[in-house]
Amino acid sequence: MRTGRPRRIAPARRFNLTLDESDLALLIAYSQQAGHPPTRVAGDLLRAILRGAKGDNGQLDQAQVEATLRLLRGEGDQPTRVEPRWEWPIEAILADRRWWDRWLPDLNELLGRKLQDPKDTRGPGRRAPVRDRRGYADLVEFLFPACEGVSWRSPEYPHLASAASEDGDLYYAWESVIRHVATALEALEAVAQPGTSPGARILTQDQITGPWLRTLKNLVGEVARPTDLPQKRLA
Repeated sequence: MRTGRPRRIAPARRFNLTLDESDLALLIAYSQQAGHPPTRVAGDLLRAILRGAKGDNGQLDQAQVEATLRLLRGEGDQPTRVEPRWEWPIEAILADRRWWDRWLPDLNELLGRKLQDPKDTRGPGRRAPVRDRRGYADLVEFLFPACEGVSWRSPEYPHLASAASEDGDLYYAWESVIRHVATALEALEAVAQPGTSPGARILTQDQITGPWLRTLKNLVGEVARPTDLPQKRLA
């Protein structure tokens, strides 16, 4: 039986990496802390950045890469003090994809399954639902559907969508909605912490399906029944 390193299945190519002495020293120091060779650590770092910016369409989101690099360099996108996430620069809010992937499904679940696309019909009186992978209402995807293959998660999205829809005010609606959704996600995250009482969780959920949802309807310019989900897309 052969032992040793596992056989690589995916094809790979080798590239040379040139670093300044000071940068190389940092890489070696970090690799020693991680317990892996410097070449492997460099590859892991590069893969983490690139794969983290890979969109649902399989394409690389350049704006996401740049936002991540700015955060790593500490060039102003990362808050310098503890402050609510919804007050961060919009690029910093969007850059934490793992946080969005963790808590956005919880918000979708809370909003139910009745979100429907008014333009996509399936026979008389039937409309196609806009749902996430678990079958719950995909709120942000409904409001801001992908434009030219670019997701609402990209800082470039409102500019592309505005050009496509000739709506110059879309950027402000998009940013306001993103911040408002981030507020709800932070609330859900807070009541999911160990030691939180069931009553606090219930109250938070009630606030989201009540006052929070009413504010969202105001942000998107709808005045239907306050308990209804939005009925029109913004892009």
